[in-house]
Amino acid sequence: MINLRKFSWALLVITVFLFLGCSHSPQIITVYFETDGGTIIECISIESGSFLSLPENPSKQGFYFAGWHTDENFTIGFNQWNPVTENSVLYAQWSDTEINENLLLLGHPGHTPEVFAPGFISTELNSEFSGTFSPDYLHYFYTRRTETGTNRLYYTFFHNGEWSVPELSPISEDVTEAEPFITNDGSTLYFQSRRENPNKIAVYQSSFIGGVWQEPVLSSNGLNDILVMYITVADSGNIYFTGFSGNSPGIYVIEYMDGIYLPAKFTGISGAHPYIAPDESYILLDQGFGSADYIFISLNNNGSWTYPVKLSNEVNQTGANQICPSVTTDGKFFFFSRFVDGKSDIFWVDSDYLLPYL
Repeated sequence: MINLRKFSWALLVITVFLFLGCSHSPQIITVYFETDGGTIIECISIESGSFLSLPENPSKQGFYFAGWHTDENFTIGFNQWNPVTENSVLYAQWSDTEINENLLLLGHPGHTPEVFAPGFISTELNSEFSGTFSPDYLHYFYTRRTETGTNRLYYTFFHNGEWSVPELSPISEDVTEAEPFITNDGSTLYFQSRRENPNKIAVYQSSFIGGVWQEPVLSSNGLNDILVMYITVADSGNIYFTGFSGNSPGIYVIEYMDGIYLPAKFTGISGAHPYIAPDESYILLDQGFGSADYIFISLNNNGSWTYPVKLSNEVNQTGANQICPSVTTDGKFFFFSRFVDGKSDIFWVDSDYLLPYL
């Protein structure tokens, strides 16, 4: 005879087990790919909250693949370091010029500035700013300000199909170091350091020889004759940087002529953190206005610099500090840093953003 009491308890246990088992089973979501006439990519199903491994890039006759976006207007690039939690559609963007595939692994910006590689380069706990790519997109140096407020030179490199975990650069010392710049030919890295004197900023440079960044040495091209910040170098060899007259920052240049570096001179532009175009056709810089800094552009008019024009609110967020503008060597991406409430992230946007100003 069946013991109804035991049977009821057994049935209850089985019911609870099945309920809990079902409630804890993973939710499966689907990611679809819209290639806009490119090769068809099948949808991918994954567990909600997991990371998406992107498929092989699609192809399209007459175009180059320029990254995945989460919207049809290509304003928000897909971030592979964020877990996917719901059914999604990714939209392929196409370009008539080739985009380096190494860079695409770090994302691809649209026509609106967005945080660069969030969770990988730009982190929640630290402030990141002032980064520089090598021309071949194999090396990336940037400044990380830790929770203690100390600036350090960080580095990631592309190897075996992926970017290395960012860490203190192999040429760094455990001292304040910041604001790196790799020359357009990829041969030299400039940066600031207090390694020799903790009370004085000096400019160092490292040569790239045999695939290795060499031990840094003090720059001997006039950069350490005065107080210098944020170096950028044109194809001519002319070096632009932030210099000071009293406490007021300005854009200075050390011209390189016939193998000789001339004494530094003021360009006539007030501001800081200049980026000089390779052909010296324009300068990007930031200027301070009370509690905020905004990015401006000045054009080269037959050797004279035009009055700086402020970039739009898409870049210059009211009340925030936008600093350290730069453009990649191939001219395709515009980078800058934005400080909000003392916390900084690196932003990037397609360089087409700058076209109306040129």
